[in-house]
Amino acid sequence: MLVKALLVTLVYFFGRCEWLLGSGNIRRPVILGTLTGIVLGHPAEGAIMGAFLELAFLGAMSIGASMPPEMISGTVLGVSLAIAAGGEAETAVALGVPIASLLLVVNTVLNQPIIILFCHRADYFAEKGDDKGIARSMFWSGMVPTLIMCPIIFCGFYFGSDVVSQALGFVPGWIQSGVSFGCNMIPAIGFAMLAQMIFSKKLAPFFFIGYFLVQYLEISTMGIAIFAVLIAILLGYAKIDAMKVQRAAEVDDNEF
Repeated sequence: MLVKALLVTLVYFFGRCEWLLGSGNIRRPVILGTLTGIVLGHPAEGAIMGAFLELAFLGAMSIGASMPPEMISGTVLGVSLAIAAGGEAETAVALGVPIASLLLVVNTVLNQPIIILFCHRADYFAEKGDDKGIARSMFWSGMVPTLIMCPIIFCGFYFGSDVVSQALGFVPGWIQSGVSFGCNMIPAIGFAMLAQMIFSKKLAPFFFIGYFLVQYLEISTMGIAIFAVLIAILLGYAKIDAMKVQRAAEVDDNEF
């Protein structure tokens, strides 16, 4: 159990250190869930649970001062505890979402003052023209909060796996069915939040075209994606032709 807890913590550390490698989407649940499953010896289960959590966190993003749930910790602990307890993907979602919300509060209370402190240090070095000082401040503003959270993840898995396993054993079947039903609704809510942000009158016809192609012609997701790419290419060519016609008309107007 000690080795597994260390490996789970390393997965969390890797996900939190995405900022060192650029924006590669390493922190996304489908990636971290798979990695967590690999280190625990259940790669397929980890990938499936990560995919479910990906849908649950699909619409979670920072808008203004609003912070989304701590997706990395929710994914790593949710998947690892669900695997340790022998649960299904619904169990990972049921554990991961509340954990992410709780650790968001912990992360904010413990780490935001540290980040602000290093930001002020970066301002100090900027005034002095010290590039290396700025780089050090920015590095430690990301590294220190990550190191602070790692023991929490370690203890959460090391002490929590047995507790979760025992708790699931005492939960009645009708409650587990209710939780499973509720967790199946979370991905739909995530899709709805995402659709609300991108939905417009211009995009609505394409959405319904894809829906009816799947519903009545039973075309696979890959087939829909291919159709979407081809339609995008045709629309791009049509827009280019329209621009050429418009420019030709403007040239003719200028000549007269």
